[in-house]
Amino acid sequence: GIRNSKIIFLFKMDKKATFHITIESMVILILGVVFLGLGLTFLTVVYLGMEKSTDHAFDELTKHRIELLMSTDRQFDLEFYSIDLEENDRKIFFMIIKNKGLFDEEWQINHTVNSLGNEVDCDKLQIAYKNNIKLRSGEDTIPPLIIKSERDINPGTCLYELTAENNEGIIETLELTVNIK
Repeated sequence: GIRNSKIIFLFKMDKKATFHITIESMVILILGVVFLGLGLTFLTVVYLGMEKSTDHAFDELTKHRIELLMSTDRQFDLEFYSIDLEENDRKIFFMIIKNKGLFDEEWQINHTVNSLGNEVDCDKLQIAYKNNIKLRSGEDTIPPLIIKSERDINPGTCLYELTAENNEGIIETLELTVNIK
């Protein structure tokens, strides 16, 4: 009988100690969850507010840039004819293609590049755009044009000649000057 009561006593003591640690752990856990929830709520409110304000500003700026580009009378035009790039830099701007005809048109966009100086290596510039564009009669499109420079590009000037040709043989040519600083 003594042996059994000793085991029960040890069991009760372990149970009491375990229960005491569990309450402390639960209090700490509940406080941690409350503070985590408050912190996440605060960050969500702050960052969502910032995101909405910057999205609105970017949309207004982009709309204004597109409206300016839409006012051109040319069938193929660029937002800028000259841009400045630094080492490891990227610029995004727009071009416009208008179908002024009565029938659907397909436009092919191509480019060539020449360096205006001995030191600049224009192959270290990357240019990206949509080169096959289909338009319905009276439709306009404003695809982006992206130019990116590499890290070790030398200063100088590169001259891009962008050519747009539709399926009727109409060719429009524009020059874009990229100054690397």
